[in-house]
Amino acid sequence: RSSLEEAFPEKENKVMASFVLDYVEKGKQQGQILFALRLLKRKFGELQNSITEQIQSLSNDKLEELADTVLELENKESLEKWLSENK
Repeated sequence: RSSLEEAFPEKENKVMASFVLDYVEKGKQQGQILFALRLLKRKFGELQNSITEQIQSLSNDKLEELADTVLELENKESLEKWLSENK
């Protein structure tokens, strides 16, 4: 350990904890994106790049809403409509 780390162990722990939480959150979001894309591809076939990009930009909350909505979507047009309403 460096002398800086020894002098400020609490700050180091806070920074590390913040980093870990951020990393976990990003991992969770990436997993939700992959899950949503997989479900949608199975239901509708290949998706346009623009649809994929919109899904990748959704917040965690919106990704969860999308996962809950997948079974209700009838076609790609209804997916596009949902995405336009839930940016």
